[in-house]
Amino acid sequence: MADITNMKLIIIDHEPYKHFKRGHFCMDEFCRYGFDVQFWSVWRALAYSKKLNYNMEEKDEDVIYFDNYINLLREIENLPQGTYICTEFWFNWDTRCLAKLLSGDKFKVFSINHYHNLSAIYYNRIRFKVSDLSFSKVRRKLSLFSYKIYKRFFEINPVSLVFLTGNKTAPEFREYKTDSISYFDVENYAVAQTTPRIINEKYIVFLDIYLPSHPDIARLRKRSISPELYYKKINAAFDKIEHQTGCEIIIAAHPKALYTNEFGSRRVISGKTAELVLHSEMVLDHSSLSINYAVQANKKAYVIFFDEFMHGNDFSNEVYRRGRNIAELINIEMINLDSDFKLSLYDNIDFVAYEKFKTEYLYAKEYPKTNFEIIKNAISTL
Repeated sequence: MADITNMKLIIIDHEPYKHFKRGHFCMDEFCRYGFDVQFWSVWRALAYSKKLNYNMEEKDEDVIYFDNYINLLREIENLPQGTYICTEFWFNWDTRCLAKLLSGDKFKVFSINHYHNLSAIYYNRIRFKVSDLSFSKVRRKLSLFSYKIYKRFFEINPVSLVFLTGNKTAPEFREYKTDSISYFDVENYAVAQTTPRIINEKYIVFLDIYLPSHPDIARLRKRSISPELYYKKINAAFDKIEHQTGCEIIIAAHPKALYTNEFGSRRVISGKTAELVLHSEMVLDHSSLSINYAVQANKKAYVIFFDEFMHGNDFSNEVYRRGRNIAELINIEMINLDSDFKLSLYDNIDFVAYEKFKTEYLYAKEYPKTNFEIIKNAISTL
């Protein structure tokens, strides 16, 4: 096993830096272990992301922002032999030169893919519809297909090791060396269990996905339900649920969201989703990955939607289909908020389905070993 102290670690991410990413990539743990760690945000330098408008950009002493693709390639070329590089961007035709530069023996390249296995739950059973076709989707497919031909022709393999959550290996990664880690929310939830309640009263928590304005909607060049209609309907439905249950609904804000008064007078809380779910009476969800907190805490949950979600070729329809998949997997009920619905705080929970979900998608094979320990030991063999 190689000595990996006093080494450089570069995290290349296609999104702006935000503090929660330190935990995703174990940045502070690697620093304490002796690594020189830097976070390179390259969203302005990549063709597929530079036109997006993010509202979540933060700064830190070990964070560098790039706005020019050529300068990014030059900086990578100047990195010393043996630098560890963690990739968090799309490999496609636009990034082929970057992929080629990362291939070979100079760098030790790996990927910490927290989202793939969980995201696959939402997508892998969505049946293709002709109406799903769009120019942007065809363009993305062609970009990926062209990159694969380029990759095969030049025999490049930019990533040596991929970390995936849980105990499943997705077919897309069979050509890679993989290792199992826990989804980052597992460690967040463990921390939440040691913290006091944020809200003393009984409440229901809504897992916000920043639906009308999520930057991925623009990145994927999709349409969605209008913000005006969405907030009008969601607030009316929340009024009804609060009346039925006697519990206030608290909004667990998506980390990329920037809200003012979209949810009226309801409390919107950022960065405390684990704590909010842990002490809640019930969880409401569209298709958030944070539903895992409800599973970890063994909480009653509902997938909620509107009539508009069920029809049309837009992002809200995709949200509906994703929500249907997760509802089937953990055996929870879907509620159309446009129907004459009635929610109960006391419906039964399928604990067998919950436990299976934890094992297959959330917990590392070596759980409760920490992700840092798993990642550190694995990359030392690269």
